[in-house]
Amino acid sequence: MRLLAIPWGLWLIPFGWLVIRSRFAPSVLGLLLILAGVGYVANFLGGLLIDNYADLGVAQLLKAPRLAEVLICAWMLVMGARGLSGRRLASGD
Repeated sequence: MRLLAIPWGLWLIPFGWLVIRSRFAPSVLGLLLILAGVGYVANFLGGLLIDNYADLGVAQLLKAPRLAEVLICAWMLVMGARGLSGRRLASGD
């Protein structure tokens, strides 16, 4: 059982909300981040409270939105670098 899943999941929920509100990235990424955060917490609590939780198949279903963590990193890397290069060109640096 991984106790670290609780804070890791809980920080993704406000991060997803901020992604939705900021409109920097597509809102679907923010929604997937929120679902991933809920999934981390649900998997931890399910493994703690339900016998044979791993055999139910729910754990695998709740892991699906975790792809959003990789996608938001890629989005920030590509779009952030694109925005930075445009600002550097405009300022003459």
